Amino acid sequence: MLEIRHALRIESLAGFGFADCRILPAILLLALLALPLTACTPAPKPELRIGTNIWPGYEPLYLARSLGLLKGTGISLIEYPSSTETMRALRHGGIEAGALTLDEVLTLAQDGIDLRIVLLLDVSDGADAVIARPGIESMEDLRGRTIGAESSALGGYMLSRVLDKAGLKQEDVHIIPLMLDEHEQAFIENRVDAVVTFEPVKSRLLEQGGKIVFDSSMIPGEVVDVLVVRAAILADHPESLNTLAELWFHALDYVQREPADAARRMQARLRLPADRVLEQFAGVHMGDRRENDAFFDDAASASVKNATLMMQVMRRQQLLRRDVDVNRLFAGHASYKSTGTTP
Repeated sequence: MLEIRHALRIESLAGFGFADCRILPAILLLALLALPLTACTPAPKPELRIGTNIWPGYEPLYLARSLGLLKGTGISLIEYPSSTETMRALRHGGIEAGALTLDEVLTLAQDGIDLRIVLLLDVSDGADAVIARPGIESMEDLRGRTIGAESSALGGYMLSRVLDKAGLKQEDVHIIPLMLDEHEQAFIENRVDAVVTFEPVKSRLLEQGGKIVFDSSMIPGEVVDVLVVRAAILADHPESLNTLAELWFHALDYVQREPADAARRMQARLRLPADRVLEQFAGVHMGDRRENDAFFDDAASASVKNATLMMQVMRRQQLLRRDVDVNRLFAGHASYKSTGTTP
């Protein structure tokens, strides 16, 4: 029986032209010679996918893309309808990085998503707001009213702060969860008495007769937008992060040098006329090179202290279930250094 199996094997090889065993060493030699060629082929550059939603403070990223500065960098921008979707993508590994507010970063961190803050994007100073209908003149007038908010993201934090400032509790108002792309329509259709929103929706609602009863200028330094990267892939992207930081600073400089062209390039995403685009930045302090240097000064910086205070506020207001290691969040910036050059 063994002899039959052996005969069948030789016959099978013969069918493929390998009956002459003198050919086998040559084939093996060719295979070995091919191995170094495979080993020397450079691995593809890892992609750095950055998730964002529409917000003026993130627009310099898209301005850089419009200027063609992202080509060949391995950096791509993924547009989501809300920061809730950005957070979900970070949770499930759909993206490597995301533009989020600091409170949103703390929310992810408490759930075990290991993130590092690598760039300060902006600090909101009035661009985030609670917009109410005519007749609602103050925060206190929100009692008994219906308020729309993206409760799983920044909207939840803003809502908790306005209620705290007004001396109200959550049971004193009716809260309707609304994603960012639902804010404007819900307000226009009278489904809410007020909505927690931000630019550019804020400006459009004011044109509809809305009134600001609370905004981020009343809680200075609390609404901070940052770029975060998943810690597990941080070591794979030091060059990309350097490049991204420099492109960010270059885009901010471009807005100052060429405001008309910058506005023209940004108007489509913001859904505003070009002459209204730059108005959106009036309530936002952008994270330029100097602001970033101060933000990441050292482990005892004001940024870490402010983030710790925010965590404590969120714990009191039951937006966080447990404490977060804030120092760990800021530890990623030391792994790359901005070169100070412009593209």
